[in-house]
Amino acid sequence: MKYLIVGAGGTGGSIGAFLRKAGHDVDLIARGEHLAAIRENGLTLDGEFTVSANAFSAEEYAGTADVIFVCVKAYSLEEIYGLVRRALRPGSLVVPILNGLDIGRRLREAVPEADVLDACLYINAFVSSPGVIHRSGKLLRLVCADHTDKSSPARVRALAEEWERAGLRVHLSDQVDRDLFRKFMLVSPLAGAQIYFDRTAGFLQEDASARAFFVALISELGQIAAKRGFRFPVDMAEDGLKRVDALEKDVAASLYLDVKKGRRSEFEEQILAPIRLGEQLGLPMEHYRLVAEKMGYTL
Repeated sequence: MKYLIVGAGGTGGSIGAFLRKAGHDVDLIARGEHLAAIRENGLTLDGEFTVSANAFSAEEYAGTADVIFVCVKAYSLEEIYGLVRRALRPGSLVVPILNGLDIGRRLREAVPEADVLDACLYINAFVSSPGVIHRSGKLLRLVCADHTDKSSPARVRALAEEWERAGLRVHLSDQVDRDLFRKFMLVSPLAGAQIYFDRTAGFLQEDASARAFFVALISELGQIAAKRGFRFPVDMAEDGLKRVDALEKDVAASLYLDVKKGRRSEFEEQILAPIRLGEQLGLPMEHYRLVAEKMGYTL
């Protein structure tokens, strides 16, 4: 099985490293110093292991793959459509791992020949230095649909078993739209609360007002979920607080870090998109608007 990881950052790099350690043929798409370091020294999961892997820039890549994990930031999705088209083989499976709403739909519409498996990954990881990925904790759980329009449950199950053997925990879902939104109900409120208070996870664990704000963001997304007909197996506010309390105190959402450092960010996809969706559904989204206003948006 040949794998291509489009975006070898914290998420994609972790997936690629585990697959490579398990002996799979893996190509990585990276850029800049990170790309150069992987080529020279391999890809390292800090404190765990180092693997060698073929690494390329998106522009120079000319290969194809059986499974293509798309792990770029949501704002870069349109930029990699051409790469995905070039890398497709007959029967290739494309697995988008992005923080955003309706990612799978967007990919299917842009690359209709692709067989897209809706999925999300629970992980706390980032590039700590070129060629090195740091994971906070051992969380590495992939949630994906149990079939696609083109792939049977048997094929997806066989791939899931292969990923399990490589070290990923995999859950096959028959309600993947709900489960993707459930993941969004963690990452978006976490980033929103951190941006609003300009603090990391430890502050959300200890400050009552920050916890209340975080819960309010979850509740606003919960109203959207109800409009979409999603019903969750747990209380999402309680689950969100439990997950935040399990984080290391210095953990920062990638969106918060990007905003804080003045980098291009997923603010549109994670904060403004829920506000606009709420508007369409007649929901006020008051706390999301406060986060937007904190960043200078007048809505």
